[in-house]
Amino acid sequence: MRTLAIAASALATLQASAGIIYHSQTRETTAFASIVTETAQQTHAAPGLGPWDVTADALAVFNADPGPVSSRARARMISDTTPEAISISGSYVLEPGFFFGTGTATGRSFMSIVFSVNQASPFSLSGLLPGLPFDEPFDPTPRRISLSGPGTDITAPWGEFDIDGVLQPGTYTYTVDVLSRVPGPAGDTSPGFAISEFDATLTVLPGPGTLAALVVTGGFAMSRRREAADRRGRSRR
Repeated sequence: MRTLAIAASALATLQASAGIIYHSQTRETTAFASIVTETAQQTHAAPGLGPWDVTADALAVFNADPGPVSSRARARMISDTTPEAISISGSYVLEPGFFFGTGTATGRSFMSIVFSVNQASPFSLSGLLPGLPFDEPFDPTPRRISLSGPGTDITAPWGEFDIDGVLQPGTYTYTVDVLSRVPGPAGDTSPGFAISEFDATLTVLPGPGTLAALVVTGGFAMSRRREAADRRGRSRR
């Protein structure tokens, strides 16, 4: 009976300190295309927590002489929200039409998650966020992955990243805002601002209390299996 009480207490500890506690979520993917005077835009928003895989597709067509010209943008977002991790990846296919430099194509992925942890919890933030293939001019395109909260103010660098730390009890905001576009601003028709993909995963590991609960409940389960095996052995005698 004492073992049962310990296991019940451990399970309560496990449930009380289970990883990510969600408060709100916004996940959107948008595609925008334009050619001469024609524009098109499509936006999808996740209805709630859980796995989400969607593609926004925008096609703008201008009836020019001797025939129509078009611009097209497709932005795909794949993401998931679990008690242990928040994952997101995005990919873009941008096809700006050529008509006296007027064709543009843009894809944007945006996510903002507000969550909390109720005890100190190790975390890792890893992924790939492509930067510019050149230094100048400065790129004003949103391309940001950040995590902020009690004692935490992290912005992932461009390129591959792998950041570890400990989240203190409290509420955090995790933001991903990644835009890919062709062409750049002020008539710049270079493809330098376009990226093809990105990904990021925030993993929150069990805190010390949760690990202790797992050890206790695991030990209890092993004890129960041993007792069952002993009973089966005695019944065969």
